[in-house]
Amino acid sequence: GPGGPGGPGGPGGPGAQGGPGLMGRQPRPSSGEAPSASASGDYRGERFGTAPGRASGLLDTPSAGAGPAGAGSSAGSQAKPEPAAPSAPHLTREKREKRIDNTLEEFLELKDLSEVKETVKELGWKENYPLLLERCLNLSCDNPSTAKTLIPMLVEVFESEKKELSVDNIFNTLDEFLEFLEDMAIDVPAGPRVVCDYLVAGLKAGFVTWKYLESVSTRFMKETGYSSKFVGLILKALTDSQGVEAAREIWASSGLNAQAFGVDNMESFVEQNNLSATFPLPKAEKNLAEKLQAAASDEEIIGWVESEFPTVDREISRCIFRCVMKQAVSDMGGEEKLKTMESEKLMEETEKEILQRRQALLKRWLTKEADQSYALYELQRCNLDLDCPPRFLSRMLATLYDLEVIEERAVSDWLDPPDNRDAFLAQAKKAFTPTQCITTKKQASAFVEWLKTS
Repeated sequence: GPGGPGGPGGPGGPGAQGGPGLMGRQPRPSSGEAPSASASGDYRGERFGTAPGRASGLLDTPSAGAGPAGAGSSAGSQAKPEPAAPSAPHLTREKREKRIDNTLEEFLELKDLSEVKETVKELGWKENYPLLLERCLNLSCDNPSTAKTLIPMLVEVFESEKKELSVDNIFNTLDEFLEFLEDMAIDVPAGPRVVCDYLVAGLKAGFVTWKYLESVSTRFMKETGYSSKFVGLILKALTDSQGVEAAREIWASSGLNAQAFGVDNMESFVEQNNLSATFPLPKAEKNLAEKLQAAASDEEIIGWVESEFPTVDREISRCIFRCVMKQAVSDMGGEEKLKTMESEKLMEETEKEILQRRQALLKRWLTKEADQSYALYELQRCNLDLDCPPRFLSRMLATLYDLEVIEERAVSDWLDPPDNRDAFLAQAKKAFTPTQCITTKKQASAFVEWLKTS
């Protein structure tokens, strides 16, 4: 208890108050309570190798043999404790920080990982693992060149001590830095990039989650507009450390998009953060739109696409579909004309002629039904952006079907993604609200009914 020999914070209890944290801020009290999860989902509660019933707080009650208890401490369990080697008395936070700092300085010089592990174990309490993270971050923010050495060391220590770690402990420590990341950039310009290097290493090792990063963005950065800068730093660090292909895969596995971090203009975002290799589509989409507007032939555009992208995946084919539909809407007279059309026909010849000009381009990379379904989400977005002109969606579906760009099953899977295959379709549908999906089904009903009776 905090009233033991030596006064508050002395050897009699773990209640020592730490010194100033980053940039002179007073650190938050150590506790087992994690900040509440964001609306994006519960990003906490994971624990590495915890035995059933074990506490998950930042501070756990010292085990038998961990040092003398304070005069006010409870007797605890009457069960006979297992023999254990006596450990050093618990130190104040200030002394533990100094011990860890000295160990890190030695590690940078001698690269002796065993010494780091031994130091943390000798210090006792589990809070010293997140304290190690904090001291590494502080040291690297002061001297960014140390990050390249300290990050792999930290990951290896955490990997070897999974039973002693909880994600909550790590998140609590990271919150101390991330809450004031924007302010840090003023005093320590390299600081935010260094912190993001640590976050990327945590993502790869599994000690940091995308849900947590999205929560950080929502809790600390959305109001100031720093969210887009934050995710830009993470994605740049991810690309630099893992390479372009791996960065794309890791980002895709998050199930998020840049808009979740407040990015409004993807093209500007990519340019500002030097991410054109990782996200080539924004620039390519701009060039493709210009070629379509200039009435370049399908053959010319296909040749250009193949020269730009050795492999054309479903994201690129969906981008091509999006650009073709935008240009087609413009050629059809735009939103105002489409809204005032009173035709009851399921297909208009003038609209068919416009889309037929791009038939070869549309079909070139939409040979699989799953890719056709995926592209149709762009038609859904186009219809919603136009505020759902009467029968427009059904006419476009009928025209694309007649031109053999899409097949019946593709339409069915687009409206109701299957549970047992092509999981990316269900993920794509999540970009739309339930109300928007209901509206889309109503707008497509004329074509769907025609399919059933044809």
